[in-house]
Amino acid sequence: MKCPLEKSDLKGLIVEWRDCFERILEHANEQLRLLDTPDLNWEQFVHLSQKGEELQQAAEAAGEALRKNIGEREYENMFKVEILPIAEEANRVVAEAIERIKAEFPKVTGDLRNTKNHLKLMNAYYGMQSDPQFAYYFDEKK
Repeated sequence: MKCPLEKSDLKGLIVEWRDCFERILEHANEQLRLLDTPDLNWEQFVHLSQKGEELQQAAEAAGEALRKNIGEREYENMFKVEILPIAEEANRVVAEAIERIKAEFPKVTGDLRNTKNHLKLMNAYYGMQSDPQFAYYFDEKK
Protein backbone atom coordinates (compact mmCIF):
# COMPACT_ATOMS: atom_id res chain seq x y z
CA MET A 1 0.00 0.00 0.00
CA LYS A 2 1.39 3.36 -1.03
CA CYS A 3 1.68 6.07 1.51
CA PRO A 4 0.66 9.25 -0.31
CA LEU A 5 2.94 12.20 0.18
CA GLU A 6 1.86 15.76 0.35
CA LYS A 7 2.29 17.67 -2.89
CA SER A 8 5.29 19.60 -1.52
CA ASP A 9 7.04 16.37 -0.46
CA LEU A 10 6.35 14.81 -3.85
CA LYS A 11 7.73 17.88 -5.58
CA GLY A 12 10.82 17.62 -3.37
CA LEU A 13 11.35 14.00 -4.46
CA ILE A 14 11.05 15.00 -8.11
CA VAL A 15 13.53 17.84 -7.65
CA GLU A 16 15.95 15.52 -5.83
CA TRP A 17 15.66 12.90 -8.59
CA ARG A 18 16.28 15.45 -11.33
CA ASP A 19 19.16 16.97 -9.35
CA CYS A 20 20.81 13.55 -9.09
CA PHE A 21 20.77 13.19 -12.87
CA GLU A 22 22.04 16.73 -13.37
CA ARG A 23 24.95 15.93 -11.04
CA ILE A 24 25.63 12.76 -13.05
CA LEU A 25 25.76 14.87 -16.23
CA GLU A 26 28.08 17.42 -14.61
CA HIS A 27 30.25 14.59 -13.34
CA ALA A 28 30.48 13.08 -16.83
CA ASN A 29 31.49 16.48 -18.21
CA GLU A 30 34.13 16.75 -15.48
CA GLN A 31 35.57 13.38 -16.53
CA LEU A 32 35.65 14.55 -20.13
CA ARG A 33 37.46 17.76 -19.14
CA LEU A 34 39.98 15.70 -17.18
CA LEU A 35 40.66 13.62 -20.28
CA ASP A 36 41.46 16.86 -22.14
CA THR A 37 44.26 17.83 -19.74
CA PRO A 38 47.78 17.41 -21.14
CA ASP A 39 49.10 15.52 -18.11
CA LEU A 40 46.23 13.18 -17.41
CA ASN A 41 46.12 11.94 -13.83
CA TRP A 42 44.63 8.45 -13.99
CA GLU A 43 44.28 8.22 -10.20
CA GLN A 44 42.05 11.27 -10.25
CA PHE A 45 40.06 9.71 -13.08
CA VAL A 46 39.55 6.52 -11.05
CA HIS A 47 38.42 8.64 -8.09
CA LEU A 48 35.91 10.40 -10.34
CA SER A 49 34.65 7.04 -11.60
CA GLN A 50 34.01 5.88 -8.04
CA LYS A 51 32.17 9.12 -7.33
CA GLY A 52 30.08 8.49 -10.45
CA GLU A 53 28.96 5.14 -9.08
CA GLU A 54 27.85 6.85 -5.87
CA LEU A 55 25.87 9.40 -7.87
CA GLN A 56 24.17 6.64 -9.84
CA GLN A 57 23.19 4.86 -6.64
CA ALA A 58 21.73 8.11 -5.26
CA ALA A 59 19.76 8.64 -8.48
CA GLU A 60 18.42 5.09 -8.33
CA ALA A 61 17.40 5.51 -4.69
CA ALA A 62 15.63 8.80 -5.41
CA GLY A 63 13.89 7.27 -8.42
CA GLU A 64 12.79 4.24 -6.43
CA ALA A 65 11.37 6.42 -3.66
CA LEU A 66 9.44 8.39 -6.24
CA ARG A 67 8.21 5.24 -8.00
CA LYS A 68 6.82 3.89 -4.72
CA ASN A 69 4.84 7.08 -4.21
CA ILE A 70 3.45 7.78 -7.67
CA GLY A 71 3.22 4.36 -9.30
CA GLU A 72 4.90 2.78 -12.29
CA ARG A 73 2.95 4.47 -15.10
CA GLU A 74 3.31 8.00 -13.73
CA TYR A 75 6.95 7.30 -12.94
CA GLU A 76 7.67 6.27 -16.54
CA ASN A 77 5.89 9.35 -17.89
CA MET A 78 7.81 11.60 -15.53
CA PHE A 79 11.06 9.89 -16.48
CA LYS A 80 10.45 10.63 -20.15
CA VAL A 81 9.74 14.28 -19.46
CA GLU A 82 12.08 15.14 -16.59
CA ILE A 83 15.01 12.75 -16.77
CA LEU A 84 15.40 11.21 -20.23
CA PRO A 85 16.94 14.30 -21.92
CA ILE A 86 19.51 14.65 -19.11
CA ALA A 87 20.23 10.90 -19.08
CA GLU A 88 20.72 10.82 -22.85
CA GLU A 89 23.16 13.74 -22.70
CA ALA A 90 25.06 12.05 -19.86
CA ASN A 91 25.23 8.83 -21.91
CA ARG A 92 26.56 10.78 -24.90
CA VAL A 93 29.29 12.40 -22.76
CA VAL A 94 30.24 9.08 -21.16
CA ALA A 95 30.42 7.42 -24.60
CA GLU A 96 32.73 10.21 -25.78
CA ALA A 97 34.91 9.73 -22.69
CA ILE A 98 35.09 5.99 -23.36
CA GLU A 99 36.20 6.63 -26.95
CA ARG A 100 38.90 9.03 -25.75
CA ILE A 101 40.13 6.48 -23.22
CA LYS A 102 40.25 3.79 -25.91
CA ALA A 103 42.31 6.16 -28.06
CA GLU A 104 44.61 7.01 -25.14
CA PHE A 105 45.43 3.45 -24.10
CA PRO A 106 47.59 2.56 -27.12
CA LYS A 107 49.69 5.67 -26.43
CA VAL A 108 50.05 4.78 -22.75
CA THR A 109 50.95 1.17 -23.44
CA GLY A 110 53.43 2.32 -26.09
CA ASP A 111 55.04 4.67 -23.58
CA LEU A 112 55.24 1.87 -21.02
CA ARG A 113 56.78 -0.48 -23.58
CA ASN A 114 59.36 2.16 -24.54
CA THR A 115 60.21 2.75 -20.90
CA LYS A 116 60.65 -0.96 -20.30
CA ASN A 117 62.91 -1.28 -23.35
CA HIS A 118 64.91 1.75 -22.23
CA LEU A 119 65.44 0.20 -18.80
CA LYS A 120 66.60 -3.05 -20.41
CA LEU A 121 69.11 -1.16 -22.55
CA MET A 122 70.38 0.84 -19.60
CA ASN A 123 70.81 -2.33 -17.60
CA ALA A 124 72.51 -4.17 -20.46
CA TYR A 125 75.00 -1.41 -21.26
CA TYR A 126 75.57 0.18 -17.91
CA GLY A 127 74.54 -2.49 -15.43
CA MET A 128 72.37 -0.01 -13.58
CA GLN A 129 70.06 -2.48 -11.91
CA SER A 130 72.36 -5.36 -11.39
CA ASP A 131 73.87 -6.26 -8.09
CA PRO A 132 77.62 -6.61 -8.15
CA GLN A 133 78.52 -10.27 -8.08
CA PHE A 134 81.52 -10.07 -5.77
CA ALA A 135 82.28 -12.81 -3.34
CA TYR A 136 83.64 -11.77 0.00
CA TYR A 137 85.61 -14.20 2.09
CA PHE A 138 86.69 -13.51 5.61
CA ASP A 139 89.44 -15.59 7.06
CA GLU A 140 89.73 -15.85 10.72
CA LYS A 141 93.19 -16.24 12.08
CA LYS A 142 93.58 -19.24 14.29
